[in-house]
Amino acid sequence: MRVCFSVGPKSPQLINILSKSADNVEFSTYTNVADMIKESTMRHIFFDRIVISENILRNTESDLQALNNYITEFSDNTKIVFVCQGNTSGNSEIFNSFFNSPLYWSV
Repeated sequence: MRVCFSVGPKSPQLINILSKSADNVEFSTYTNVADMIKESTMRHIFFDRIVISENILRNTESDLQALNNYITEFSDNTKIVFVCQGNTSGNSEIFNSFFNSPLYWSV
């Protein structure tokens, strides 16, 4: 299983911890959505799961639109998890406006 795990600057340390207990999982991390999409399409890397947080979003709406376009074109069976600070920032509503499916959820 290939997982994109990008939740902020501490992602590499978290991946080291998770890798010790996760068998058959290959983790990748990126500093932003654009880099993930660019590398994925250039290297033909496609993810079973994408875990992102609002910490890596530069412009929430445009980044999530780009992610939605990427998923639609290249990897429509990818599960997406969006980690956010609750409903107070409004980012979960923006996420839900682009990703309305059982494969996608915000926490």
